[in-house]
Amino acid sequence: MRCVPNVALAGVSIVIHRLVRASLLVSVGGYAHSQPADWPRPMERSEPHEALAFYEGTWTVPGKDDWRETCSWLAEGRRHIVCRPRWQVANGALEGLSVFSYDDTSSEYLAHRFKPGGRVSTERCQRIPKGFRCMNERGKGADQVRERFTIEEGVAGRVSTVFETAKADGPWVIEDKSEYLRTRP
Repeated sequence: MRCVPNVALAGVSIVIHRLVRASLLVSVGGYAHSQPADWPRPMERSEPHEALAFYEGTWTVPGKDDWRETCSWLAEGRRHIVCRPRWQVANGALEGLSVFSYDDTSSEYLAHRFKPGGRVSTERCQRIPKGFRCMNERGKGADQVRERFTIEEGVAGRVSTVFETAKADGPWVIEDKSEYLRTRP
C-alpha cells in the first residue's frame, strides 16, 4: 500500500508550526522587555548598590596565613558582591560563599551565607556610618538565638568586626572581635 500525503493536513501543520513559533517569539520578547523603563541596568551605577563596594577586595587576618576571602562584583553587573572565604583546618581546606545584595523592593541589604558544613543563613543588613550591621534569628521562643554582625572601616585598610549573640530577648553578648586587612583590587 502506498502512502499519499494529505496536502490539506500538511498545510494545517505548517500554519500551526508558524503560530507556535510566533507565539513563542512574542512571549520571549515580552519577557525580555517587561522590565519597567526606570529599572536600572546592571552596569549602571546605583547609590545603594555602590555601597556594597565596601566588601570588594581581598581580605586577610593579620598574623594568620591560613585564612583569605576574596570579594568581587558578580560578573556582568554591579548588583551583587560575591565573597569566597577559604581557610585551613587540621583536616584540610574549608570554603564558604557569601552574596551581598541590595533589594530595591524592600530597600534593605541582604547577606546570603553558605557555610562549609551545609548551614545556610540569610541576614538583613543596614548601613551604618563606617560599614554595615547584619542580623538574623533562628529558633523560636526561649530557644531563639539572635545574631548580630557589625563590620566597620578602620584606618590603613583595616576593618574591625564584632559578632554578638542574644538568647531570646536577653542581652547581646560579644562572641568574637576580629580585625581584618582589606586590599583593594
